[in-house]
Amino acid sequence: SDLTGFYLNWIKGQQLTEEAEKSKSKELFQQAIVALKRAIAADDAKQDLGSLGQCQTHLATCYYRLGRFEDSARMFESAAAARKASGDEKAVDAAWAAFVSYQKLVAKQPRFVTAAIDVLQQLQRDYPNHEYAQQANYHISKLRRNASSPAENLASLEKLPRDNPNYLPARYDICIIRYGQWKKL
Repeated sequence: SDLTGFYLNWIKGQQLTEEAEKSKSKELFQQAIVALKRAIAADDAKQDLGSLGQCQTHLATCYYRLGRFEDSARMFESAAAARKASGDEKAVDAAWAAFVSYQKLVAKQPRFVTAAIDVLQQLQRDYPNHEYAQQANYHISKLRRNASSPAENLASLEKLPRDNPNYLPARYDICIIRYGQWKKL
């Protein structure tokens, strides 16, 4: 099917994504990716940023489902930008999904720590009152833990106020760090 134009390809990609979600078929996710990439590349794609952002979100989701986390992270970032530019309140969800995708990469590829932190800091700037922004400090300190000393990690975790939703997980992490230090002694 040689569909042309943004909307027809996006609709086809959406349909394939829904079928793939139901059947968990990798082949259908691949077909959805082809249709969605064709939609994004269409000449009329940038005329409607809200729809473009939704289309990019579908594409990022397909990448995520196939374990292509770097591709999903970058596409979720693009989706967040397009959706934010169009005033779409779901832009914050796309930004968070970009972080989640980067987080999947960090364990095996520490070079993605910076990208994950950047996404979280952008989220805090763009949506300071959103619950994700409140969770961001905790995740930033957790990401930095691997890159910094235990003393620096403890200091940042101990700064978390009691009313922060991540206060208890931070306290748990403090215990883990202190236990590690104790074991080394």
